[in-house]
Amino acid sequence: MKRILIVLLFSFIGSFLLANGMLIMDAVAGSYMNLTKCKVDIQISNQAAVTTTTMNFYNQTNVSGAPKFAFPLTDNASATKLCWMINDSLYQAVIAPGQQGSIAPPGQTINAYIDQHLGKSPVVFSIPQTAQPAQTIMVQLTYVQLLPYSNGTVTYKYLTDYGFLNQAPLDSLSVNVQIYSPRIITGLQIPDFSSNPVLNGTSATCNFTVTNFIPNRNVLLNYTLAMENLGIGSISTLVNHTNVPDNLGDGFFLALVEPEPTGEVIQKYFTFIIDRSSIMMGTRLEQAKNAASYMINNLNPEDYFNIVDFSTIASAFAIQHMPYNITNRDLALNYISHLDPDGFSNFSGAFDTAIPQFASADSEAASIIVFLTGSQANTGITVTTQLVNHINGLIDATGRNISLFCFGVGSSINFQLLSLIASQNNGTATSVGINNLQDVLVDFFAKVRNPIVLSPTVSFNGVPSPVTEVYPNPLTNLYLGQQMLICGRYSVPQNILLNIDGTAYGNPVNYSFSDTLAESDIFVNVFLMKIWAKLKIEYLLRLYYQLNPESPEALALKTQIETLSIDYGVLCDLTNFSGPTETDDPISPLYEQTVKFIGNYPNPFNPQTSIQFDVKTDIPLSIEIRIYNLRGQLIRTLTRNVRGKGSYQLIWDGKDNKGNNVSSGIYFFSLIADNCKITSKMVLMK
Repeated sequence: MKRILIVLLFSFIGSFLLANGMLIMDAVAGSYMNLTKCKVDIQISNQAAVTTTTMNFYNQTNVSGAPKFAFPLTDNASATKLCWMINDSLYQAVIAPGQQGSIAPPGQTINAYIDQHLGKSPVVFSIPQTAQPAQTIMVQLTYVQLLPYSNGTVTYKYLTDYGFLNQAPLDSLSVNVQIYSPRIITGLQIPDFSSNPVLNGTSATCNFTVTNFIPNRNVLLNYTLAMENLGIGSISTLVNHTNVPDNLGDGFFLALVEPEPTGEVIQKYFTFIIDRSSIMMGTRLEQAKNAASYMINNLNPEDYFNIVDFSTIASAFAIQHMPYNITNRDLALNYISHLDPDGFSNFSGAFDTAIPQFASADSEAASIIVFLTGSQANTGITVTTQLVNHINGLIDATGRNISLFCFGVGSSINFQLLSLIASQNNGTATSVGINNLQDVLVDFFAKVRNPIVLSPTVSFNGVPSPVTEVYPNPLTNLYLGQQMLICGRYSVPQNILLNIDGTAYGNPVNYSFSDTLAESDIFVNVFLMKIWAKLKIEYLLRLYYQLNPESPEALALKTQIETLSIDYGVLCDLTNFSGPTETDDPISPLYEQTVKFIGNYPNPFNPQTSIQFDVKTDIPLSIEIRIYNLRGQLIRTLTRNVRGKGSYQLIWDGKDNKGNNVSSGIYFFSLIADNCKITSKMVLMK
């Protein structure tokens, strides 16, 4: 039995492009308020990012009206909170049942530049108050995002480039980044900005402000992690029951797997399905052909492969999978070079040709389909639910566990369909721009060509299982340089043994990990509530989209999804921001906080560290710092009374409340003052 150390990460292939929002006065005419100031606060914990962006908009138009706020989100990000301030009053939207409204009135076309900037899945909310000429409105949006990871590198993107829109320079762009990781952070870069990052072992910070910022470049962040001690690890938190909206357990658990590479190579059966319908004319098809040629050139000697191309009808390079050798490679490359665009898109015909061939594939090999399309199904089977069921039926008939990876090019795709067929068949769906398909596929193939664990299942010791409600369901196959996410719930803090079983290289494999579930609320891990809810919602949505929306089963699922979205504050396809509710919340980030946390230095530390903070009020305060270990146990409380504005510090000497020296490790602390609570993490390294 192997024992590996789990690393926390959310590995999703996709286009992680997020951009500044807009306050739109008239989406058809292309009238919008100018963004004058933007502050972006990014907290990344174990590759899960919580972003709070605060934007000031100025109405430079000569008209008054109720503007619409729109913010582009990618498919993997979920909005959790929306606030705005107008006429010195602060409001907060609530999440309610029903799909969100459109940016433009029904039947009217959105301005092309606005449409391009916002993408295909923006958050849309109608500000109910009237924006007068020369008035400023502040809007704040918070969202959670699962960041992409590959071979030790994590990437985050926030787009501040308005493209062809006529956006005036911003008075200022401020970006504040805090990163925590279970592995040593070896590098942090933000190209195109002078960011001066600070690395402190398992944490890193980066803060910068640009005045008179011309919004023609993006904030692109990437950081690298040490590649030692790969394997298995977990985090958890036991939330106060009053803050948990269901009875599934107050504990939230998350683990990810990234085993050490073995150097072995598993045999694979590949089929590359290429859309050559008329919509693929030009750059789309050329990039698809180049990407397919790259993959053909980089197969392993033990692999088998085939190529299926489709328009109105489907064709194939061979009637069955061919062994990879120089002769077959050159024939396949020649076949690809002669593909020309024409006709309609017959998805069902393509899968009718490709899938049955896997019935004769070696049962111990990995079976993989890479599906490239730039269109929607417009001949053959065209109804999404029918097409999903048809493809699943074809796969079931082969008796093989096929992994289906879909790549949709441009804005004319049916991403819902691609997501459904991929998620139900051990794969992922990726939406890519017309000009970067080749780069995305080259990166994807470098990972997927070397599977580590196929058909994985997870179990926990004990009856009943100490961890339940585990998502994603089913688990996805694990490939070299990637990680497997496991998220669940628990009621009783205890020692657990996690087992991951699957196959690799024709043999059964098992990875095991022992851990202790947290017995109290660890504040920096509270984001696990929303991650768990997001993953369960995605699972339920996949079930919902397979049903007739008017059936009793679909209606029951819809209610369950809406309730989960509202209760956990995670926006989804079936809910929207509504309201408003006026609030005078004193700890809202829209207000300057009474106490500003500066940092603790040194970090890592031995034997002591200085926890530093600024006080921004003349009112006397009592400052309390509570320090917790990884199990969520309170080990030390520090207090100090301050008499007004200024810089202060509290020293922790690495001892608990009984005066005993604590061991090396990660510790969390909460700084509490005047209804403000600031949390952070530090490392004692002896």
